[in-house]
Amino acid sequence: MKTFKLFLTMFTIFLFSFQLCGQSIFFVSDAGNNADIYCMPNVNTPSVIRRVTTNASIDNHPDYYVKTTPPYDTMVVFSSNRITAGNPEGDFEIFVGVLIGGTLENGSLVQLTSNNYADRHPHFSHDGLWVIHTANSFSWTVTCPKSRCSIPVPTPCGRYEKLSMIKLSAPIQTIPIEIVSMSITGGGTWPSIDTTFKGHPSFNMTDNKIIFSAAMDEAGSDWETYTVNITFPNTLSNLTRITQGTSYVQSPNPIQMSAGAHFTEDGNFILYSSTRTPLGNSQLFKIPATSVNVPVSPVNQLTWNYGNDYVPEQLSNGRIVSTSDVGLNSICPPPDTGATDDLDLVIINSDGSGRGNLTNSDANDEMLLIGDEVSWFCGLKPNLSECTFYPKYWNICWWKEFYRLGNEPNYLPNFPNRVLYTRAFRKVSDYMYLHNPAYFQNLMQAMSQNWNNCVSDWMNVPSWWIVPSLFGRRDTLLPPNPALISPLNKAQINVTPVLFDWSDVIGDYSLAVTYGLQVSTSPGFGTTIVNQSGLAVSQYSAVIPNGRYYWRASATNPSGTSWSTVWYLDGVVGIIKIGTDIPKIFNLYNNFPNPFNPNTSIRFDIPKKAFTRIIIYDLLGREVSVLVKEELNPGTYEVEWNGTNYSSGVYYHKFIADDFIETKKMLMVK
Repeated sequence: MKTFKLFLTMFTIFLFSFQLCGQSIFFVSDAGNNADIYCMPNVNTPSVIRRVTTNASIDNHPDYYVKTTPPYDTMVVFSSNRITAGNPEGDFEIFVGVLIGGTLENGSLVQLTSNNYADRHPHFSHDGLWVIHTANSFSWTVTCPKSRCSIPVPTPCGRYEKLSMIKLSAPIQTIPIEIVSMSITGGGTWPSIDTTFKGHPSFNMTDNKIIFSAAMDEAGSDWETYTVNITFPNTLSNLTRITQGTSYVQSPNPIQMSAGAHFTEDGNFILYSSTRTPLGNSQLFKIPATSVNVPVSPVNQLTWNYGNDYVPEQLSNGRIVSTSDVGLNSICPPPDTGATDDLDLVIINSDGSGRGNLTNSDANDEMLLIGDEVSWFCGLKPNLSECTFYPKYWNICWWKEFYRLGNEPNYLPNFPNRVLYTRAFRKVSDYMYLHNPAYFQNLMQAMSQNWNNCVSDWMNVPSWWIVPSLFGRRDTLLPPNPALISPLNKAQINVTPVLFDWSDVIGDYSLAVTYGLQVSTSPGFGTTIVNQSGLAVSQYSAVIPNGRYYWRASATNPSGTSWSTVWYLDGVVGIIKIGTDIPKIFNLYNNFPNPFNPNTSIRFDIPKKAFTRIIIYDLLGREVSVLVKEELNPGTYEVEWNGTNYSSGVYYHKFIADDFIETKKMLMVK
């Protein structure tokens, strides 16, 4: 390993990178079937892209830091399996270097870790003095039963992910971040023996808080987002569970994951991606940084599509970048539009609007992480939605297990979700044989040659093969998922009845299809105000009272039922103008009656034409209902809220008109 003295010396020499890759996006691209780091210096000119690394190895998980004092160097940190003197096995280690003319030169590269396990997910602190990352932990004493392992090969027990920090000093210091036995705000205590998975750590803007994702279960299939306060080097406090579960109906995804989280630039919010959605695909969410045990909810959802958005991160101008496979439908049966075999970088506004594709290259996959992060680590899990990526990078021994799960009915009969792997192997092998039969034959031959070695020493078997991207349904006997058409998501409805409309499903498996519609006061559909099935057409009219309502459509054939995603609407029928006088000021009155059960009226004054909102919140500050959301002429108005579907307790009604905001408390007693 080069000395850190050389590393610091290099930083004092190269002065050119600030102009080349200062306010930019660093990402991974597999151009030429070789994963390297690239830089987009300015998202306003996305066609300008510079290649940062050129090594034949897999480089991934990049992050960067721009020095704000002379010399204005750009440091980039990433994970790589390149072979070095300090990494003869080629496992993943953390590297850092300086950009010279926009390219990372070997002369500036320093290897920060050197061990026999994978180090990944590096992120700089905002002062550039620290790097936090994920580090696997091994115990070689016991072999886990395959049915308990995340990777279904003879892997040792104790193969878990930890957090670790590196101080960029001379000499380099490695400092573990250990949260065992810490109390969790939100309930419970972290296990005293750390057999959990933790990953994707990063800092807030003031470097006094770490955000990360973790799975408490041994299978690594149930991930939530956490924060913990830090005083350097490693004094930790206030471990908090930020996310917990979902308010949606049960997701079909075998991996329940809320992860890939970052703080927004102002530190007030947290962005994350989650597969706890109605289709099981990954969407983006935004919640307050003070959240505790907040479920995945449409109220906090930023993206709504039939593809996948992963790992959001905010730019300094407030816009959000993420990895996405959303594009023109090219793989899945209609109407699963929006899922392609191409990963791109997308950009959206802070509220989810204004979506744009920054890379839009069908020839390459561009991603903030390496493609399909979960399957990359877990090896075989056909995670995310029914129509999504399978892993692109395979260890030969993983391929052997995949082969056996796909071809030997009695192999690992109790392995979780075994049927998914059987179907997945057929999808993958058929795709490879069709598109590149020679490559498929080489892969099968390599597996055969290493068959016995995979039993005794799988870690040292020649590792990585690149498999073409593909999608595949978990169960092609089911009809396609209907796509919702109208009312548009988040629509304000002031007429009733409402005509709900969704797409007809077509394709080989859509014979004898009937449709259904559910409308509910909750995204979990515990109770419904509309529950229709057996419809011959893909639309239905229903009366919707005031309040927020969630809806979804279904398609059913003899093999089962497929559901759409979930949209919501706000019913705002019943705004009444009181009298003819024009008020002099904005004013919100106390609701009447108060306490109430279950109806109460809310009156407000508008002295001039203004876009007006009346929003109901519960005691925890969660949005319950939007009663008014429209431009109103001057006058005094009254609107009624019906709390039939809500529990007793304290609620708040907020009045927003232009720059005027006022909130009052009310009490429902049943």
